[in-house]
Amino acid sequence: FGLLKRQNNIDNQDNNAKTNAKQPAKKRTKAATSLLSTKKSKKVQTKTITTIPTTNNKTPITVELPPLTDSEKCKLANERYHEYISNAMQTSVINVVSSGLSEQDNDMLQVLCKQTKKSAAKVKLAKEFHPQKTTICVVPVELHGDINEEHAMSRNRTLKVMRAQLAGIPIVPPAWVTLCIQQEKVVEPTSSMYIRTLPTKTEQLVATAAAGDTMPKIQLGVANHAARIHQLEKGLLNQCSSVNVLENVFVFLCGKFDASNGSPRKADVTLLLREAGATILSSNAMVNKKLKSFSSVQEGSPPFTLIMLCDASTSDAQCGLSDGLAVACKKSVRESENFVPPGRLLVVNSPWLFDSISCGTKVTGDAYEPCSPRCKELWTICQAKTLVKNNS
Repeated sequence: FGLLKRQNNIDNQDNNAKTNAKQPAKKRTKAATSLLSTKKSKKVQTKTITTIPTTNNKTPITVELPPLTDSEKCKLANERYHEYISNAMQTSVINVVSSGLSEQDNDMLQVLCKQTKKSAAKVKLAKEFHPQKTTICVVPVELHGDINEEHAMSRNRTLKVMRAQLAGIPIVPPAWVTLCIQQEKVVEPTSSMYIRTLPTKTEQLVATAAAGDTMPKIQLGVANHAARIHQLEKGLLNQCSSVNVLENVFVFLCGKFDASNGSPRKADVTLLLREAGATILSSNAMVNKKLKSFSSVQEGSPPFTLIMLCDASTSDAQCGLSDGLAVACKKSVRESENFVPPGRLLVVNSPWLFDSISCGTKVTGDAYEPCSPRCKELWTICQAKTLVKNNS
C-alpha cells in the first residue's frame, strides 16, 4: 500500500509538471494572439491616419485659427525672420532681390555686395525671386499713408514682393542696406524695419474696421502670414492646419490675361495662385464638376470656394466665360438655397487675387466687379445672394 501511494504521488507530480509545462505555452498563445490582434488594429489605425489630409495634401482639414493681436503677429514674424536670416548667415550667403528701388538705392545695394565680397556673410544680388533661395527682399517703404506709422508699409506691390510675402521671407526697406554699409558687415534688420503691410487699391481694406464689419483688413497682412508660417513650422498649430492664403480654393481663369487689355500676365497670375495654395481649373468640364459637388459635400469635409477670376476684357466675346458655363453657374446659384452657399462662388476681377494676398486671406467679392457684361451679370447674382444671406 505504501508503494502504491508513493507511485500515485509520483504520477500526480508528473501530471502537475505536464500541466505547468503547458501553461506558459497557453499564455504565449494568448500573448501571440493579442499581439497579432494589436498588429491588425495598428494596420487599421494606420490606414485611418493616412486618410487624414495634412498640409502636404491638396485638401487639408480646415481648422479655424484664433486671431492674433498686432503685437503677437509682429513678435512671431520677428522670430521667423531672425531664424531665417541667422541660418542664411551661417551658410555665408545672403541672397537678396530688390523691387522698385530708385537708382540711388540700387547703387547702394551694389556697394554692399562689393563690401561683403570677402566677408563671412556675403550679399549676392539676384534678378529673380526664388522661394527656397531668397533671403531678403528689399523694397521702398511708404512714408505716408493711412497705415499705422509704427508698422512699415511697402510702397509697391510687385510680383516679387507678393511672392516674398507668400513664402514668409523678410521684406525690408533700403535703410537696412545703409545700416549694413555703416556696420561694414551684414546685420539683422531692426524690428521697425520689417515691412508689415502691402499696399492695396481697395480703400475699404485699409479703413479701420467698423462694428459688424466682416471684411478682412490689410493692416499687418505680411506680419500675420509670416507669424502663421512660424507657428506651423514650430508645431504650434494643429498638424492638419494650413496657412495657405487660398487653401481649398479652386480658380477658373476667364480671359486671356495679356497686357493688350491691361490685364496682368497669365504666367504671373497662375504662379501666384499656385504659391498661394489654390487649385487651377483648366476646363469648363472641371468647373461644372465643382458646381455639382457643392451639393454632395459630405459633413465634416473641408468647405471649398469656387472663383471665376476674370481679366480686364470688356466684351463677352473676349471674357473667357462661355454662355453655357455662365448659365450653369446662374442655375446653380438660383436653383437651391443650399446648393451653392453664399460666398462660396465668386466672380471677381484680378485685383481680388492681389488684395487677398496682401490681407493674407481670401476677401469677399463685392469690391471686384468684372468688366464684361456676362461676367458682371453673374457677379451681381452672386453678390445679391450673399447680401440676402448676410441680412437674414
